[in-house]
Amino acid sequence: MRTSQLMLTMILMLSLVVTSSAADAYDYPLRDTYAATIVGTPDGFRDDLPEVKRVDELELTVFPEREVPEIFWYDETLRYSLAYQKGEAPLIFVIAGTGASNRSPKMQLLQKAFYQAGYHVVSLSSPTHPNFIVSASESGLPGLMTEDARDLYRVMELISIKLQKRLKISSYALTGYSLGAANAAFVSKLDETRQFFAFEKVLLINPPVSLLNSVTLLDHMLVDNLDVDDVDQFLGRVFESFSATYQQGDFLGFNDNLLYQVYKDSQPEQKDMAALIGFSFRISLVNMLFTSDVLTRHGYIVPKNRTLSRSDKLADYAKVAFRVSYEEYFDEFFRPFFAARGITASREDLAAQLSLKELESYLRQNKKIGVLTNADDLILKPGEVDYLKQVFGNRATIFPWGGHMGNLAYPDTLKSVTGFFTN
Repeated sequence: MRTSQLMLTMILMLSLVVTSSAADAYDYPLRDTYAATIVGTPDGFRDDLPEVKRVDELELTVFPEREVPEIFWYDETLRYSLAYQKGEAPLIFVIAGTGASNRSPKMQLLQKAFYQAGYHVVSLSSPTHPNFIVSASESGLPGLMTEDARDLYRVMELISIKLQKRLKISSYALTGYSLGAANAAFVSKLDETRQFFAFEKVLLINPPVSLLNSVTLLDHMLVDNLDVDDVDQFLGRVFESFSATYQQGDFLGFNDNLLYQVYKDSQPEQKDMAALIGFSFRISLVNMLFTSDVLTRHGYIVPKNRTLSRSDKLADYAKVAFRVSYEEYFDEFFRPFFAARGITASREDLAAQLSLKELESYLRQNKKIGVLTNADDLILKPGEVDYLKQVFGNRATIFPWGGHMGNLAYPDTLKSVTGFFTN
């Protein structure tokens, strides 16, 4: 008995040494949460992942009978990515963050990491991405977590049935980042009933605890630091260090290395960095709001009797949509829309349904689900990091800094992500 206790003590001491060593070795370069969120991980600090050898860009028809407005003619089918192994392997679904597509840079990074770890990888756009809204959202308005989970689950089932004809799949796993992490939690809970996948492991990467809290924080980063009428002037000021690229309109040129160099050279003010993050979120909201309004004919931005064609100019609608905060969207569009469908919860009750706290008991008890985030994640309110630690216990990996998703490409982070599934 004493021998067993001694061995247990040695194992615990070793684990403490490893944990301490890993923390000491953590050298992600940007300790400013805003800078980390904007810049990401520059060269010299990124994990060097090889290119995926076998990857297909595929499409799926989810609702064959759906009549898609002409303005969205290019979104009739859902686009998704498949990276596949040569032989039998587990398959992991990866869900993108707010407004992001299946081919966004973070999704491609995760695709490489999981492919390298031996997984078939299916990359899915966020339910808030226009392509998903038009082709795969049953209601046409994303944001209600249980309904988004059903939409995602439907898509995942259809994809799996197709893939089972061409791939050998040994098991299923699930992950997502940011809003996609919250989506993954609700999909996992739905699978407990449906049992189509029986996910072996589920990892939530930088999730919001409360969606309403997080989007309110992001909204205030914009409105507290920038007048929406000064957007052009603001962008010119933020990007003046690489104005040649900006003038050409080549926003794809704003990669991590260029942003890192600009950050080091010009040391932008905190308020400008906060406003840029809020601005990026507002663009995602504009895309989602416009798409849902047209698809559902709700009449919030575009008049109900107005039928848009692919030749219509949309600038005026975009200007109107850009002035809508998330809280205004939540109170004036989101709540009335679902109230008309019989979901008449109070503002507080509806907000609670958009939170991981809705699943707290499930997340506490289910040992297959873990969380990974950063102590300075700017989408988390004070106390929410501690809440995640409390709920997940030793299934929580908390890095000391890295902002929101800024350290995703850092080797320690990616090793923790893939290691959760492979260890």
